[in-house]
Amino acid sequence: MQPSQTKKTEASNAVVVLPWHPNFRNYDRLPDIKVVRTTFFVNTVALTVTLLLTAWVASREYHLSDLNRQIAESEAQIGSTKRTSEAAVQLFSKFQAEERRFTEVQAFIKSRHSVTPLLRHLGDTLPKGIALTYFDLRPDERGKVKSSMLILRGIARGSADQATGRASSFEAQLRKDEVLKPLIESVTLTNAARNPADDRLSFEIQIKFNPSSK
Repeated sequence: MQPSQTKKTEASNAVVVLPWHPNFRNYDRLPDIKVVRTTFFVNTVALTVTLLLTAWVASREYHLSDLNRQIAESEAQIGSTKRTSEAAVQLFSKFQAEERRFTEVQAFIKSRHSVTPLLRHLGDTLPKGIALTYFDLRPDERGKVKSSMLILRGIARGSADQATGRASSFEAQLRKDEVLKPLIESVTLTNAARNPADDRLSFEIQIKFNPSSK
């Protein structure tokens, strides 16, 4: 225990040596002598961010400019081919119209009935007092299904009652005709008018054929 106390006494009796002159330095005003300054890192980061943003904006502007160029080229190409396209559309519309006409004519030719046997049969079965003055076989376009229609016009002789009765009987005869019955869809007396000049009855009968009949 004795040696430790002696060392403490010697340490306490040591003379403190002060600096040989006072320190008047102002550390706040002294220049920064650090090898790498803090402001260098701040400026470097700010410059890097600025360069990245500038590169991104330049890339976006380039893509936008390229897109505008492609749009301008496409519009120019559309403008150069517009007249040709419009002419092609008009030509195709005319072709469709002609095709429809051709199809209708072809369908009518295929579906129309033979006229000669029909006229021969009507002449053989024509009742007394009836004369036919008009015969027209035409396509019937009133319905969705294409068919054909026969229009007969004629005159009925006799008094007013006799002529009217003969026209009505001729209509009923056509409706019940054994040859025409499988072919026709309807027989209609559409017009009957008395002509005072010759004392005759003018009439019109429409015969509509079935679409499937030949």
